[in-house]
Amino acid sequence: MSRSITDITGAIDVKRHRRQRRRRTAVVVTVGIAVLVAVAVVVVRHSTVFAVEHVDVTGVRMLKADQVRDAASISPGTPLARVDVDHVASSVAAMPDVADVTVSRHWPRTVQIAVTERRPVYQVSGHGGFTWVDEHGQMFHQSATRSSQLLVVRLDASKPRMRTDAATVASSLSKEIRAQTDHIEVRGTDSIQIHLAKGGTIVWGSADESALKSKVATAMLNVKAKVYDVSSPQRPTSR
Repeated sequence: MSRSITDITGAIDVKRHRRQRRRRTAVVVTVGIAVLVAVAVVVVRHSTVFAVEHVDVTGVRMLKADQVRDAASISPGTPLARVDVDHVASSVAAMPDVADVTVSRHWPRTVQIAVTERRPVYQVSGHGGFTWVDEHGQMFHQSATRSSQLLVVRLDASKPRMRTDAATVASSLSKEIRAQTDHIEVRGTDSIQIHLAKGGTIVWGSADESALKSKVATAMLNVKAKVYDVSSPQRPTSR
């Protein structure tokens, strides 16, 4: 049986209305989701529901956790989402004892500050105390007393190249040499000497090839002498 034009037109209108309803429903759902997201953002960024209650500090030994918190300067009650972790990291990294720092948010109410402190390789005396120096020649921690765990280096501490060369040499020394060392003296980039506690001297020369020089000097200490010259480690001499 054939359908009339009226029937066909009516069916088309029904389909059109269905499509329009689906579109309206989709628009309403989309707008609803957008509103919910906007509300959630406002709540997270401004509500005290997700406010900072704890600032956890890890990795500190020389520093105190409260010193790090003071440098971070995170006000209690600050919405966690509004904490500028990059700014906090920069503030903590500016502390002399800090080599590296990572700052992260931990929902719902905690900021964690993970600190890596500088590792001292020697100490220099001056201003009534001792200053520690790390493997990069960076001066940081000050102490009123000499550390028995660190070598003493005599140098012009205002010259970065001297501090770096001293760090290279001090880091390379074997435990045998360290045990017999009274202090290291850096007069210039090519004039480094290790003064032994019992009166001998190791002429080191420059900081170049320090690992090889350490091996050679360690072996030479078995020979009784006043001066051990490893400035040219391929041709060492003693006298």
